[in-house]
Amino acid sequence: SRHPSNQVGLCRICWATDYPGFEMPETLLPKFALVNDEAGDDQPVPVTDLARMLGGNYARFAGLEWDLDATVTQMGELEDQWRSIWTAKSPERQ
Repeated sequence: SRHPSNQVGLCRICWATDYPGFEMPETLLPKFALVNDEAGDDQPVPVTDLARMLGGNYARFAGLEWDLDATVTQMGELEDQWRSIWTAKSPERQ
């Protein structure tokens, strides 16, 4: 098992892409946002932590205003769109 001091807390992770690498941000964002679909037996990442990784952690680092509830709401509103993008990108998920 890993020692806790070797682990990075989710409060320190910011979502980013390797664009213009292998995939476009339009497909990478849904892939990240729907990570719990692939969790299997692993503990799912709470939606609030996903929201923080999608902007809140960076906002805190940069001293910007950010609203957790607004981001979680926006994620919920985009979920169907993200699922259709991710399903089209990964035919085995259909």
